[in-house]
Amino acid sequence: MVENKHTASATFTFKDELSKGKFIDFCNGANGLSITRGFKGCQSIECYEKEDNRLTIVIWQKWESKEHHEAYVKFRHDDGSFDFLGELVSAPPDISALSPVVMKPDEAQ
Repeated sequence: MVENKHTASATFTFKDELSKGKFIDFCNGANGLSITRGFKGCQSIECYEKEDNRLTIVIWQKWESKEHHEAYVKFRHDDGSFDFLGELVSAPPDISALSPVVMKPDEAQ
């Protein structure tokens, strides 16, 4: 198994159901997540819809390195994907790098 070295989330809040549907169609299309999954350094990508705001989708990504993720984001800017997304969202996407937190296991009382 390849060790994950960079985790990121991207949160998109859409203007309406039609906009969210266009995004989902894009993700499922030829230029969508199949491109992401095949992009150099992508280890995994998962999509979630927030239960308390169904217009918000969170994408959880694991990359071999921060540089691989940055190259991917640049690719999506250069290919026009962010321009397309800009028409669908109610605010700019929140793209965040995440760091692991080591938690102690519960101790018996």
